[in-house]
Amino acid sequence: MWRYIRGSFFLWFGLIFAVVGTPFFVIAVYQLGVERDIANNGVGAVATLVEKGHSTSHSSSSNYWLKYVCKGERGVEHIRQAKVRWEDWRRFRDGDTLTIRYVPDNPERNRLARGLDNAWWILPLIFGTLGVVFGGLGWTFIIVSLRKVLARINLLRTGSVTEGKIIAFHTDPAITINGRHPAFFEYRYEAEGKTLKGRSPDLSPRLTERWNQGDAIPVVYDARNPSRSEPDIYDVRVRR
Repeated sequence: MWRYIRGSFFLWFGLIFAVVGTPFFVIAVYQLGVERDIANNGVGAVATLVEKGHSTSHSSSSNYWLKYVCKGERGVEHIRQAKVRWEDWRRFRDGDTLTIRYVPDNPERNRLARGLDNAWWILPLIFGTLGVVFGGLGWTFIIVSLRKVLARINLLRTGSVTEGKIIAFHTDPAITINGRHPAFFEYRYEAEGKTLKGRSPDLSPRLTERWNQGDAIPVVYDARNPSRSEPDIYDVRVRR
């Protein structure tokens, strides 16, 4: 089974997307929980502005931020940097006091009050969208690929065996793996009085060199649906 999984392009493609997207979704859920905690359990307090600044991106858009320090109930200082609008940024100077909202049991969870901070939903929305798009595609590819692999293995173990013949080798130009297009072969076989054709899974370079056009190869097919078949490229039936 592992060799079929390892050879599934869409499974590895899905894993890449899932690895990228899942952390974004986790961050979105976590940040949403932080914002809900501040909204439901936060109390008003005063912080001191210790630094202000701005940065410009390659697209010439500017970000303005305020860095402030606040003290929790135990006197421990907590520092946070918040993005703000330019018209708000220009009003403040170092040392000014700012109204904030923070969670007494967890003072690190705080934000500027009076609408100065960015809207609370922006960060969860951005990360959530990235998580759903990349993670959703990734896990969809993984599930679909695993179902195909399991169906392929089940057919190889339970189907009827006949002898097929390799009629042509091809490569898939739409897919590139490690700088090469995956190869596959077409085959012809006889089943239930019919002459049918099929396509092999993508082949590794080692497997490509194993056969030539015209070679015979075991083919396993579904007796109830003879057009559904798999070439036994890993000798699953031989090892039984």
